Amino acid sequence: MIVVGASGSSNARHLAEVCREEGTRTYHIEDASELEPAWLEGVKVLGLTAGASTPAWMMDEVVECIRAIAASGRPAPAAA
Repeated sequence: MIVVGASGSSNARHLAEVCREEGTRTYHIEDASELEPAWLEGVKVLGLTAGASTPAWMMDEVVECIRAIAASGRPAPAAA
């Protein structure tokens, strides 16, 4: 599970905590640049969620980066 949201966001932190408590391997990131290709190795199903204040464009970047990693094993360059 990948949770997108500011490290200071109590909502995003809580989402990550709930996922971990359920036994799900969970990564809390602030943006697509923090994604690690190794996290996706062998993964067949991936969950993605975000804190309430995470903008849609940021989620779009994360989805694009995940797709690029899945296709090539390397992250897509983050948009400026």
